[in-house]
Amino acid sequence: LEVVERAIRAMPEARRRCFIMNRYEELSYAEIARRSGMSETGVRGHVERALRDISKALEEPTSRWRK
Repeated sequence: LEVVERAIRAMPEARRRCFIMNRYEELSYAEIARRSGMSETGVRGHVERALRDISKALEEPTSRWRK
């Protein structure tokens, strides 16, 4: 869990916000787009990149993400 939290904190702000709204607040891409002023495609891209960031963090040696 610590690795995931660090990966989320390391994301650019817009990516992190979109990911949190989608995965933690369970908002749809359309709702996130409406609230943020982005397109649904842009929101989807941010969430997909966030998921890739987390996946990569989980594959890397944990020493990089631990402090």
